[in-house]
Amino acid sequence: MPRAFALRLDMPDPADAGALAAALSTGVLRADAVRAVLIKTPGNGLTNDFSRDLAARSVAAVLRAHGAVLPMILPSGGVEGIAVPHMLLLGREEGDVASPDRRLALGFARGEALAGSAIGTAVMAEAVAATVAAAMRDARLAGGDVALAIVKAPLPTPSDFGGDHAALKARARGAAALGVMAALGELDAARLATVAICNDASLFSSRALVAAGTDVMAPEVLVLGMGMGWGGDLVAASAALDDMLDARGFRAVLARSGLSQLPDDGARVAALLVKGAMPAQLRGTRPAAHDDDDIHPNRHWRAAMSGVIGALTGDLRPFLSGGGEHQGPPGGVTVAVIARTGQGE
Repeated sequence: MPRAFALRLDMPDPADAGALAAALSTGVLRADAVRAVLIKTPGNGLTNDFSRDLAARSVAAVLRAHGAVLPMILPSGGVEGIAVPHMLLLGREEGDVASPDRRLALGFARGEALAGSAIGTAVMAEAVAATVAAAMRDARLAGGDVALAIVKAPLPTPSDFGGDHAALKARARGAAALGVMAALGELDAARLATVAICNDASLFSSRALVAAGTDVMAPEVLVLGMGMGWGGDLVAASAALDDMLDARGFRAVLARSGLSQLPDDGARVAALLVKGAMPAQLRGTRPAAHDDDDIHPNRHWRAAMSGVIGALTGDLRPFLSGGGEHQGPPGGVTVAVIARTGQGE
């Protein structure tokens, strides 16, 4: 029976994948079991953040050296505040016993390559929807079982595009998020052809985490959810928080994962995945982060969220991703947690 796993390893420098090499060499991890590697690097997370490419290359080199067919590698810059640079490896392996209860299930799919003219359009949204559906089939999950769909959306390089690359990147994330909504039944797929991408804030998924990368031209998707017939002791839950200070909502989603005694239960957190952006208004005031000419507002957001999460759980390794087009309600935050129950193989 399949068993999903989530393993976090520290990566103090974007060129240092030594912890991954050690895990593979000692048998803690099998390279062919890895389906996705999410990396938090100490860069700025902006267009000129070369730490992302360096980290991706470092991880890919180690995986190749161990004979792996490369999984989705999603580097994300920015560990402001008290967060720690790390990588999160998600995958599955064969186990001996299936749990009688639902356990973490995951599936991966890679779609067809897209033309540059399709990026950020309904064509891309439809392609992502098809890829999410394929990943759900791989995990044997229905739409209602999915806790989070992680999407690496394709993006041409600035030189290939020649226009407003930041705006295109936002549209790529937005189109991909709408595709997730269609695949999960949150949006009628027929509407994808007419939706005004990034212009209708009422359309959002609370189960999408999208990043755009110039190293792929085909969408890649990993879905996480709760399925029958899976082994291990991991469970997952997700929610859309009202805003970045919604501690009550955060505690509720943690409790659904069995983490009700915080911060003591924080030691059972296997992964925290958080998507959002600095809101235009927070509890009735405009955050001064929007007026900082030196530091991007999303860097302030990641710093603040690392403190909120650290205070609630004691966890210093959340995967914090900025840029939330059609991901979570306006001003809100999407959060997914993977936790250990202590009951499994």
